[in-house]
Amino acid sequence: MLRKFTVLLACLGGLLAACGDSGDASSKGDDTAAVYSAILGKVLADEPPTTTTTTAAASTSRGGATTTTVAGAEQPDDDGSGATTMTEPEPDDPTSTTEVPAEELPTVFVEPLGDGFVIDLRVQAKVVSNLEAVAEVRFIDDRIEAVDTDEPGRPVKPNGLLVGLGPLVQASETERTVQVRRYVDDRHHVDRLATVTASGASWTVVLSDER
Repeated sequence: MLRKFTVLLACLGGLLAACGDSGDASSKGDDTAAVYSAILGKVLADEPPTTTTTTAAASTSRGGATTTTVAGAEQPDDDGSGATTMTEPEPDDPTSTTEVPAEELPTVFVEPLGDGFVIDLRVQAKVVSNLEAVAEVRFIDDRIEAVDTDEPGRPVKPNGLLVGLGPLVQASETERTVQVRRYVDDRHHVDRLATVTASGASWTVVLSDER
């Protein structure tokens, strides 16, 4: 279980650096897909499906922002930014080159967050492509596609996450904000504000608690 999760986090570490493609991330015309991809990667790293994280990782909260640590891994110095912390695999560690088998990938269900808001189909396709190495991303039209109707409270299906994404807001030339909601069950959800900052060709994501 730990080995699978280490592979997943190694992939996510590369993903967060790669979502901006080449050049300056903030200079891209429509960067919605890259920003959404980085946010989903962050959510997946911080709060992965329970079936894959029983002994692998723990999420903590500092100052309203989340950070992820990996069990058994040496923790780098914390700069207090709240950004995801991931340790690099050792060069001779087989997890550095091993991909997660497709049948073991978690499913991330995504729904638009906000009345009348629709996520463009081209954005959807790009996000699916960006994350295909670490998760099966499915944009849904009806929440029934993502929940287990046979369980009390209709939780998300096993090995799955249900995440709502709001419209992208350009806070500055290099910063974007997005409202994020993680569905737990019919009576519980977690609201976050994602602040996504361009740094060279990559995006850094901080998830803050909604107040």
